[in-house]
Formats: sequence, structure tokens, C-alpha cells
Amino acid sequence: MRWILASSGSSVTAWKVVDQNDAPTLQAGWVSREMLSPLTPMVFNGVVFALSSGEFRSGDSKLAAAERIKRSSPAVLYALDGATGKEMWNSGKGITSFVHGGSLSGGGTQVYLETYDGNLYAFGFYIEH
Repeated sequence: MRWILASSGSSVTAWKVVDQNDAPTLQAGWVSREMLSPLTPMVFNGVVFALSSGEFRSGDSKLAAAERIKRSSPAVLYALDGATGKEMWNSGKGITSFVHGGSLSGGGTQVYLETYDGNLYAFGFYIEH
């Protein structure tokens, strides 16, 4: 089965791509819990890794960087079942700053992210062989 994932203003949404009358069609799949400024999710071995960046974003162009930083909160990484969206794990309070821009990256059995304060976090995950 094929899926399309997208982060919106406050969540990650999944749609199933199905064949209907010999044409690809999108069907609603699942929506994650609410997240603060989620980044683009990534998938490893059927697990969706979604990041609530914690960054306070505003349409107010006059908002000072110091105020934006003050209003931001620590990021949280979530591992979601790719087929159901059910939360399998989250980083809790393990990340101490927000993520500004950037994205998740990964390789081998690790997911990486860098926070605004310059810390690099690596989270391991199990891959069945």
C-alpha cells in the first residue's frame, strides 16, 4: 500500500493511495495528535517519525527574534505506526530546545535532529532483519 504524508499547521496527516476505476485516488488515512510547528515527517521500516519542532511561528513580521525564542518550547520526536498513526513512542522531555527550520535526517538505525541551541540528538530505532 502506498501512502502520502504531509505536515500541516498543527499535525501530520496521512492519505492512502488506492486504485479506483483504474485511477489513483486518495483516501483519508489518519491524523496525528496536535503538534507545535511540525516538520516534514520521515519513514523507516513502516514507522513514521514526526517532529513537533516547538518553534513559535507568527505572521507578525515585527515580532523580535528574542520574543519568538521566548515563546518557543522544546521539540518532541514521535514514532507513529505508519498504517494507523498510533503513537508508539515519544521523546518526552529529552530534547531541551526547539528546532528552527531544518529537518529530520536518518541512517542506519538512527534518527537525527539539531536544536536551536546547537545540540545534535540521535535516537536509535530497531529494524527487524
